Amino acid sequence: MLKQLRADYKGETAKFMTQYLFAPSTPAAVKDRVLSQAISAPPEIAIRLLEAAIAYDPIPAMREIKVPIRAINADLHPTNLEGNRKSAPQFDAVIMKGVGHYPMLEDPARFNELLAGVLRDLRK
Repeated sequence: MLKQLRADYKGETAKFMTQYLFAPSTPAAVKDRVLSQAISAPPEIAIRLLEAAIAYDPIPAMREIKVPIRAINADLHPTNLEGNRKSAPQFDAVIMKGVGHYPMLEDPARFNELLAGVLRDLRK
């Protein structure tokens, strides 16, 4: 993938994001905004950031966290609750149905409602 990005950053970025990060219900305005921002990034910086993200191992850091970890994740790709809990037993997630990688942009009202619920639960 990195080789393809180096050869055609804009085209491959748009292809990858469309295929893996957007749900069928992602609003066109959100897709356009996110794609525009992504393909306008300097390729050399964006590719280096992606390389660092791929190389990063979150497990050691997760093992050190002692406070609750909460995620609001889309159902586009499954959240591995059991896998995350092996490193951080206090991990939990709320799954937002029908959105892609950008739930806060795709359905901000529903995301904010879920976020408020997570925050309420953490204060208990």
